Amino acid sequence: MKKYITTLVFALIIFGSPMTTHAATLTQPQVNAIIGLLEAFGVDAPTIESVRLALGATTTTAPVTNQPTVSPVQTIAPIADPVPTHLAVELNRTEVLGANCEPVYATVEVSDQYRNALNDQEITLSTPSGNFIEKTRQHASDEGSRPSANFEYKPIGTDREETISFSSGALTESVTIKLRSGLRGARLSSNGNDWYEVSGGMRVDKDKMLCK
Repeated sequence: MKKYITTLVFALIIFGSPMTTHAATLTQPQVNAIIGLLEAFGVDAPTIESVRLALGATTTTAPVTNQPTVSPVQTIAPIADPVPTHLAVELNRTEVLGANCEPVYATVEVSDQYRNALNDQEITLSTPSGNFIEKTRQHASDEGSRPSANFEYKPIGTDREETISFSSGALTESVTIKLRSGLRGARLSSNGNDWYEVSGGMRVDKDKMLCK
């Protein structure tokens, strides 16, 4: 029966078509229909493959499914822990009337590599009269402020300039304060017994025109 069906298929291909038509001119749907007919009648696989080749069909391959696109893994550098990298000093003045006259107020910040001000950093102020230590902190009077350390210092030098420095670990910053020679030109006021320099409120020797 199988041989008869196979012979019949070949006969249909060769004699059932016009003489000018070759089996290789069959369309793929036609070839598939013939192969399906043979499979329906239980023709063995080798015979079906022979018919397939005779009809010029290509070897059946499994359909290729679309593979998901895999994006390359991006390596993100780890964020380094904050470390002190910068020390900034801000003074209210860099020139005073004289030794032991007007106080100099300094605000000092220590920031990390991301320019964030760091809290609880020890700052040392070094001056001719000694060293003073403060720590940076968030000041309660201004919740929006950055952590800082505040210093008040009165230059005591007798020269025209006095250099002081601020340091925290390996970070350091030096500033020079100019001292005027006396209080000439300064505004003075008296409470009846003593004289004071108006801007700094320091008690002065009016005759010598120097701060006491």
